[in-house]
Amino acid sequence: MYKIAFIIPTIRDKSLYMPAIESIQDNKTVDIHLATNVAAYKQEGNIHYHPDLRMDGAISALNVVVNSIKDDYDYFLTFTDETRLINDWRPILDVVETTKHKIVSFSAEHPCYLPHFGEPDSPPYDYGNILTMRFPVFSRKFLDFSDGVLFNTNFKYAACDLWLSYWVTYSGGQCIEVEEVKLKTITSKPVDSQQKINDRYKDLQLFFALVQKHYLTNILSYNMGPSW
Repeated sequence: MYKIAFIIPTIRDKSLYMPAIESIQDNKTVDIHLATNVAAYKQEGNIHYHPDLRMDGAISALNVVVNSIKDDYDYFLTFTDETRLINDWRPILDVVETTKHKIVSFSAEHPCYLPHFGEPDSPPYDYGNILTMRFPVFSRKFLDFSDGVLFNTNFKYAACDLWLSYWVTYSGGQCIEVEEVKLKTITSKPVDSQQKINDRYKDLQLFFALVQKHYLTNILSYNMGPSW
């Protein structure tokens, strides 16, 4: 029997994140790990609360949780407190095993692609049309390819999924959103502060810097930084 962990980042009230958990079919048969702002780790039934205070952003919080539980589970499924699973999630695990890097994504209402060359805030090079894997689902084997992390640790708030998708593609894999297992967004995000907008822009520029580093040096390590 495989051991399954769902990981959801949230700093919202319980009444807002519980519907996301309840949308997981047979949610009592899996473990739920919340990357949240509790003062200390606690467990309520199969729900685990992890005390990363999000000082370095949601990406750091997710990496902290994955690192703390990676030896305890076979598969990890991520989504957000603003989304709901609308059908059975279990078929996605079979698709994970068909991929080179053992990672795919839940699908959503519409696909998203990496920023295109020539568009505003565009990448420095034309790397083609690459699907963005926004809601990763992966096996423990993925961490053997990815330097042991879910997302590149240089990112703080955004663009980590862009780099994941770029790296998968240029490492000989394929970016896949599994259409049969879909998420639906049910709430809108609050308006971001100017500081958070600035932080997200920095992350986008970091993504472009990593692309440029790969293009100019042929270095492609998942958790690499921009300097060279």
